[in-house]
Order: sequence, then C-alpha cells, then structure tokens
Amino acid sequence: MKRYASWPPYVAAVAAFVVVHVVGILIVGGYLMWSVWDPSVPWEATFDRVLTQSATSPRVLVFSVVVTSSLLALIAVTLAVFGARPRAQVFVRRMRLVRAEPMAFLAATVGVLGMSMVLESVVGLMGLGEEGSLGAIREALASVSSGRLVAAAVVIGAMPGIGEELFFRGYLMRRIEIGDGVKNALLTSSIVFGLFHADPIHSPTAALIGFYLGWMVLETGSLWPAIVAHAVNNFTAAIMVRRDLDESLAFVWIVLGAAAAMAGAWYVKQRKYVADPAYW
Repeated sequence: MKRYASWPPYVAAVAAFVVVHVVGILIVGGYLMWSVWDPSVPWEATFDRVLTQSATSPRVLVFSVVVTSSLLALIAVTLAVFGARPRAQVFVRRMRLVRAEPMAFLAATVGVLGMSMVLESVVGLMGLGEEGSLGAIREALASVSSGRLVAAAVVIGAMPGIGEELFFRGYLMRRIEIGDGVKNALLTSSIVFGLFHADPIHSPTAALIGFYLGWMVLETGSLWPAIVAHAVNNFTAAIMVRRDLDESLAFVWIVLGAAAAMAGAWYVKQRKYVADPAYW
C-alpha cells in the first residue's frame, strides 16, 4: 500500500486560513472602499464609513460569504487536482463526489438541523445568542425585506455548503485520512473547521456540526449529503434569524433536536454503506 506524507494537509490548512482571512478582508475591504469612495470626503471619514458598514450591512455579509466560500472552493479544487491525470475523474474520487441514495441526503439534513437546534438553544439559554459573529449576522439581516432575506439566505446557504464542504470534508479530511487515519482526520478537520470561524461562540458550535457532517461523509462514502445538509442548515438559520428563542420551550427544542440528530445518525449507520477506500 502506498504511503502518503502526513504533513501536506496541515500546511494547507494554515495556508488556507491565512489566504481566506487576509485576502478575503482585502477583497471585501477594497470592494467597500470602492463602493463608498468620494474624492470630496477625507479618507479618514471614508474609512470610518467602511468600518461602520462592514459591521451591519447585509450586502457586506453576503459579499463576504461569497468571497470566503469561493476562496475555499478554489483552494480545495487546486489541491485535489494538482498533478493529477485525468483531472476530472481523480477530482471526483479524491473528494468523494460520488452518488448517494436520496434517503442519505434526508438523514444528513435532518440530523444537522437537529444538531443546530440543540446548539442554538444551548447558546440562547446561556444568553450568548446576540454575541460574536452570530449576533452580527442577526443584526445585519434583521431589517431587510422578506424578498432580500430569502435571496441572502440562498447565498448564505449554497456558497458555504459548497465551498466549505469541498475544503474541510472534501480535501482536508480526506487527505489527513490517508496520512494519519480516519479518527485523526475526523477530529482535526472538525477542529480546523471551527477555528476558521474565528469566533469564541461560533467556533465551538461550528466544530461540533463539522464533526457530525464529517461522520456523515465517512459513513455514506459521499460528500454530497454533507453539501446539501450544510446548505439547508445555513439557509434555515438565515431565514429564522428574526425568531427569538422562547426560553420556556428551549428544553423542548433541545430534546427534539437531539432526537433528530440521533435519528439521522441511526439511519445512516444501520444502512452500512460501502465507502470508497482512501485514495489520492
């Protein structure tokens, strides 16, 4: 059996973090500067306006999601096809972009929605629902019209669903798996996924959801259910952004969410899918 060096995915994760956060900030900041630039206004005032808009603007939120997700997808595709011949076939197999049965999509989606329900309720009971990046997202989307909210939710769902899954569960988990084993791959890719969100509240919840998504990929042998589940989860969270947590029902949502997460996992586990062997 061919031996693979274990260090490349870890270097790739660090490089991707730098690229996504530094280059992403430069792109989004440049776009904002261009959109508000007025030669008659001192640059200090323009800069202050950019900082103000970046914190609360739904346009900036959506543009940031598009930029960061596109960068992650580009990095994942580049790393997956580097030196490969033929590129298309190798890319599909390396990233586990193989067919999955319809019920696997449903199980993954129900399970991830359940996980999110549990985590959102716990965060709300701790009084942290309005803090950090989650609070900023709620603030940015709170005042937009229903039509714009749906449009923003589609982007916020689809783009990370594709870009983040291609990088974290597609490239990173797969590549660590062939160098350091399945357990290390699942744990490390989940932790890195959480760290990429760079927020003391969002990072832990993202890591837990990433772990669930990664487990689904390993069990089903396909990345597609995770892509769909991730997209639907983000879309639902954006659509429901104006809903306030009813603390009297929080424990009910926790129980229902936990039941949904366990039901999704149980269905996938008992199906005993035949996973594609580690390949690079």
